[in-house]
Amino acid sequence: MADMAATHARESILRIGTLNLLHFDECIDERVQALSWELDAANIRVLLLQEVTRHALESLRHGLAGWQISAGPQLTGAGDLQAVATRDGEHVVLRSTPVDFPAIAPVVATDHGIWASVHLAWGLGRESERVAEAVRISRWLEPLRGERPVFLGGDFNAEPSSRTMRFLTGLDNVDGADAAWTSAWSGREPFATTRTDGGWAEEQSRRVGIVRPYDMPDRTIDHLLVDGWRYGVNGAFTRTFRFADSTIPDGRGISDHYGVGADVLLLG
Repeated sequence: MADMAATHARESILRIGTLNLLHFDECIDERVQALSWELDAANIRVLLLQEVTRHALESLRHGLAGWQISAGPQLTGAGDLQAVATRDGEHVVLRSTPVDFPAIAPVVATDHGIWASVHLAWGLGRESERVAEAVRISRWLEPLRGERPVFLGGDFNAEPSSRTMRFLTGLDNVDGADAAWTSAWSGREPFATTRTDGGWAEEQSRRVGIVRPYDMPDRTIDHLLVDGWRYGVNGAFTRTFRFADSTIPDGRGISDHYGVGADVLLLG
């Protein structure tokens, strides 16, 4: 009994999250301020970000006091950087983004984990591209697996039942390649991570010809993963929650995505 009590005494929780920030610079300072309030209120210590423009990156570095932020190269046009923001002790960049593969941010190590943010190919009919990207990312991160858990999160543009996510969570293989990640959704009911309201969602939808964005189906395309089969051990997910659903003064939301947050079990 004493040994069990000692084990429980060493347990703690690290709260993490992922968010597609939306690659518009409009109202970015107000959006970052609202995001900062939510991160403080939820005590999120690691944040994986996608669709970060250069201007948004400057705003994040100014508005998230006490955070360290590493970003990769541009993915398309003037924006769409992937970034890792942390306030979980020492922040060390382990691997830079490959010059030919900006879908992933630099890989960062902190006191309690190794972190990578990704944004896979967008669009109907591109599942084969997403699967290929997932295979490459999983292989690229494999050498980093060790004492600290490796976390992968972001906008995968893929539902939990998609082949991309089935491959990553070990339920399918691709040309003999296997992966072994545990999803934060495992054993939990996924919630919609894309918004059909909140201002930005309507504007973004109408730009691509969707005249009734509120008729769009709910989609769960943002995910948090940890390496290996992790349940009840260090790095395991114990809870998921939604964040980044507040509004800025003009009534619009922070993004056209909700943030996906999770509590991570720390032992020792």
